[in-house]
Order: sequence, then C-alpha cells, then structure tokens
Amino acid sequence: MTNTTSRAIKSRADKVLDLAIKASLCIACVALVGVLCITLIEISARYFFNSPTRWGSDSVRYLLAVVVMFGLPAVTRRSEHVSISIFSQRFPPRHIYQRIMLVICAIVCIVVAYVCLLYTSDAADDMQCV
Repeated sequence: MTNTTSRAIKSRADKVLDLAIKASLCIACVALVGVLCITLIEISARYFFNSPTRWGSDSVRYLLAVVVMFGLPAVTRRSEHVSISIFSQRFPPRHIYQRIMLVICAIVCIVVAYVCLLYTSDAADDMQCV
C-alpha cells in the first residue's frame, strides 16, 4: 500500500467515525431533552395534580444512562475528559504520567465490567430483575 492510499483510507475512516460520533451526540442530546421533559411532567403531575407518575423516575434513569453512553464518544474524540488539572498540566502530552493513568483507567474499567458481569450472572441465575 502506498502512502497516499493509506492516507485516503484513514481520511475516509475519520469521516465515518466523525459521522458516527455526531450521530451518537445527537442521540445523547435527544435523550437529554427527554430527561428534561419527563422531569417537568413528573414535577407538574406531583405538585399541581397530586398524582405522580410511576414511570418517570425509571425513565429518567435510563435516559441519563443513554446520555452518558452516547455522549462519551464525542468527549473521547475531543479529549475533553474530566481530569485533575494539578497533575495533567504539569506534564507534557506524551509523558509517562498519562500512559500510567490510561493503564489505571483501563484496569478500573475492566474491574467494573467484571463486577457488573458477576451481578448480572447472579441475577440471571436467580431469575430476578436487577
């Protein structure tokens, strides 16, 4: 493969990735508007009509999960993660500190995924909803 061919493939892949990220960000925005609307409905129903909804709280929880999961690709692409600036500003971009932090974050994600898998497996064995 020549250098220009690989650049063209990378350029196309970047365009597809950017399109997917924009789509996921749009989904996150729609979910956030849904959270706002459901919360307003819930507040109105509870305080003005004295009749709270049964589905409002659960719907908001699921939509917040959608907001986070579909918003993360845009945050990752732009490198806008929340960080402790006292550490991140002291080191250059490719410093060993950042590599160590990436490894630690990966380990934490793996542990959390494993714990979630255990809870899901236990719930499935007991035939219960989590």
